[in-house]
Amino acid sequence: MAVAEVRHYPAGTPGSGNVGDAATFTLASVNPSGGSAILLMIGWEGWTTTITAVTCGNGMTCAGGNIGTLVKDQHNNPSNSANSAVYVFNAPVGTGDLVVTFSTTTQYAASAIVVSGSDPSTPCPTGDAVAAMGDGVNPIVVTPSNLTSNDMAAGLVTHTSNQGANPHWSTGTEVYFDTSTATLMSAGYHLGTGSVTGTASSYATSSIMVAVRVVSAVGGGGGAAYNIVLGEPTVAGGVIN
Repeated sequence: MAVAEVRHYPAGTPGSGNVGDAATFTLASVNPSGGSAILLMIGWEGWTTTITAVTCGNGMTCAGGNIGTLVKDQHNNPSNSANSAVYVFNAPVGTGDLVVTFSTTTQYAASAIVVSGSDPSTPCPTGDAVAAMGDGVNPIVVTPSNLTSNDMAAGLVTHTSNQGANPHWSTGTEVYFDTSTATLMSAGYHLGTGSVTGTASSYATSSIMVAVRVVSAVGGGGGAAYNIVLGEPTVAGGVIN
């Protein structure tokens, strides 16, 4: 089974909203039904501001103690202060909330994608994820490592409002776009192999693009490979050889 989108939050084509200026935010009533993992894309402002916790709850449980796993993040320089990160929640069950806590109040934007068909043990290998800063580069083009035809590349493009306009995830499907705060953000995904592209309508010295590989459970290279040879088995000590 190839990796596929089940639904995304906020809903829409693309979705927008789930923005604010706070030290904690909640992406509420996320339904993982039919999915195997949830990708959470976060953009925020502030060179010294960090993410201190990413959890699921309020009716939802996830593997790993209900804590999101950081797949990849990228931070720009102090004068531009844009930040991007992708977290993954594996094996989510039950409709509930995704909660992100920052080290201090900051302007943020966030989107989530529920996916099906991902590898049950390691849906997003950290070693396959990539990131790039677009200081003087438009578009930004990146390629997660080891993509196969059954995999998905997913991620986000962000920059700050004083350093450009209208970032877009331009390859495949854009699921989120919002420019209503100081953190301008777009998120999306692309099925199969190849590079993914982030663009901006004007020069953006603070642009950041993060893209991760979502590994297929079957044929995506996420697990061990076995060759089965048919023949006459022998039994020794209760073990079939």
